[in-house]
Amino acid sequence: MTIVARAALDEAALAPDRLRSDAATLSDIERAGELLASTLAAGGGAFSCGNGGSMCDAMHFAEELSGRFGDDRPGTAPGGLADVAIVTAGGRYADRVQELHMKVIHILIELVERRLAPSIYA
Repeated sequence: MTIVARAALDEAALAPDRLRSDAATLSDIERAGELLASTLAAGGGAFSCGNGGSMCDAMHFAEELSGRFGDDRPGTAPGGLADVAIVTAGGRYADRVQELHMKVIHILIELVERRLAPSIYA
């Protein structure tokens, strides 16, 4: 079983490297963060959704967006839609994709906070 565990961890370690080197997806993440922050700053909202494990990630995203991530700040509301698809190439199984989605979610929250509550990162 050690071989299976090591192989799973090796694959998990490679997935962020693949995402880090994917300039198009990184650009989409930045664009999504800016669009999300602009929408929220204008009083709009956002929906987050998914199925299976991605549903839990969507709930996690909504929770951190409505509460706090980096530090205390006013909450934001779930409500508008964005036109940015962030597609991560995680690996053979859904767990790698979910792991990358969690990274993307935290990056998006940080991008929103840096725009709407910049003092957190000063």
